[in-house]
Amino acid sequence: MANQQDVRKLGGLIKFLPFVYTVMLIGSLSLMALPWLSGFYSKDLILELAYGTYTVKGYIAWVFGTLTAGITAWYSFRLITLTFLGVPAAPVKSYNNVHEPSLSAIIPLTFLAICSIFLGFMTSEAFVGIGSDFFGNSIFIHPDHVSIVEAEFALPLIIKLAPTILTVVGASAALLLYLLFPNFLFKLTNNSFGRSIYVFFNGKYLLDIILNSYIIRGGMSLGYMLSKYLDRGALEYIGPNGLTILNNNLSARLNKLDDGIITNYASYMIISILFINILLFTYFITENTGAFTNIFNETGGLIINSNAGSLLSSSNNIIYAPSLFSNLGPFETYNPSLSVLIEDYITMFNTNNMNYFFSNAFAAMGEYSAHWLVFFISLFFIMILKPKN
Repeated sequence: MANQQDVRKLGGLIKFLPFVYTVMLIGSLSLMALPWLSGFYSKDLILELAYGTYTVKGYIAWVFGTLTAGITAWYSFRLITLTFLGVPAAPVKSYNNVHEPSLSAIIPLTFLAICSIFLGFMTSEAFVGIGSDFFGNSIFIHPDHVSIVEAEFALPLIIKLAPTILTVVGASAALLLYLLFPNFLFKLTNNSFGRSIYVFFNGKYLLDIILNSYIIRGGMSLGYMLSKYLDRGALEYIGPNGLTILNNNLSARLNKLDDGIITNYASYMIISILFINILLFTYFITENTGAFTNIFNETGGLIINSNAGSLLSSSNNIIYAPSLFSNLGPFETYNPSLSVLIEDYITMFNTNNMNYFFSNAFAAMGEYSAHWLVFFISLFFIMILKPKN
């Protein structure tokens, strides 16, 4: 038929292709599971075994399988009617070129048609008959799941005949509607409601639209967003591109600091040294409060043991002026214990009584390490900015 695949554009081919019509009719009848054809011994037995389990899922399988049998008969005879029995609807040139298949197709089609008629009737008892051991131990069925006896002897007759009845009804309905009353089908869809139903079923329940519009398109949009904003966005900005931009910007800013003014260079060095010392002091007072073993040398200097290194050195006769800390503001750091601690510090250097001071000082430092960091920063700026008398 010149590669024509639309059965609605065929019809009347029974006189042009008698062999093809014969094997197609035999195959359709077997697919419909009419009695004594091969399809009957497989499909009907499956439905009977499902009902014979006497379970909810078995009943559901039987209902849908039986309805499917009627639908299968419908579309099988719809194919036969539209292609071979209906009114010719193809172009004239298609009918002029129509021909039977070659011998390489006739031989397998003939073999399949003969098997569809006789193979099920001749071998069903050997394969699935009661007491048959054809499969031996190759297929194991648990004794609780053996329902062949129920399916064979205990089911009501209507349960056994229902698939065949729906098959005959479906095939007869296809013949009547597509061969004798084709206008009835056109009238069913010649209105908005019928057209909507037709579009719904013809569009495979609109599952493709739902799948493409909401699942596939949503997944692709999600992948695009992740690739744009996460993979090529945030990760690259934090990673290689971000580091490159950061280095360029930092280099540009550092280059601006190189202005040739000596006082600015001195300020940079003082700030750096101050910052490094603050970090080191904070680390020592938070991580090494138990590592300080303090002794005075002969000259009165304060020496820290090898675990902490030389932290500070001072001399005697230190004078503590509380007015220096009177304008620091309402910080939690500057509680009354701070003044006591500073007085202990001064007393230590005036009396060489180290054990008294360090038994309290470093315990307070460990408890208020963050506050001490604020204290020394503030102390540094007060010493710089406080006007001289």
